[in-house]
Amino acid sequence: MKAAGFTDDQIAKCIAAMTTQGQDDTPGEREAAGAARADADKEAARRAEAEGAAREDKERGMDKGITKQAMDAALADVAATVERNTIARMNALHAARDAVKPFAGEVALDSAAAVYRFALKEMGLDCTGIPDAGLEPLFKQAAQLRTQASEAPAKKIAQDSKGTADFRESLGLNRIQVKG
Repeated sequence: MKAAGFTDDQIAKCIAAMTTQGQDDTPGEREAAGAARADADKEAARRAEAEGAAREDKERGMDKGITKQAMDAALADVAATVERNTIARMNALHAARDAVKPFAGEVALDSAAAVYRFALKEMGLDCTGIPDAGLEPLFKQAAQLRTQASEAPAKKIAQDSKGTADFRESLGLNRIQVKG
């Protein structure tokens, strides 16, 4: 029958159909034969299901010879990449929180971009339309300008005539007299 192209399941079904129960069979033998046929049918259904699943996987391109070790290595690589990215994001967040502390106080936001955006708004700058990647350099520049402005000594202008006389003399305006 195999030479004719029948599968093992089909051959088992044919053999089961050809055997007839004689009058010599006892009820226990009949039950055992029925149970054997039921087991054979279950096994055939399981095999057919497995073959169908394998066929579907092959049609979807899943059967490319990927081994378990290759899949494990790929998953480990993805896990390492995710871990590196998470650590980088957390480091950027903590650096942003430390950078804005003198200007906006203690900030508890979820991302570095949100921290910089909040600090810039607190400094009075409008951040609409600025991409997240541009917030850190903008904040650093604003912080540098604000720090320089606060550190620069303010020029004191005296209200007496000596300061005005020196100013007039430095520009050569002493020859001009104001009458009146």
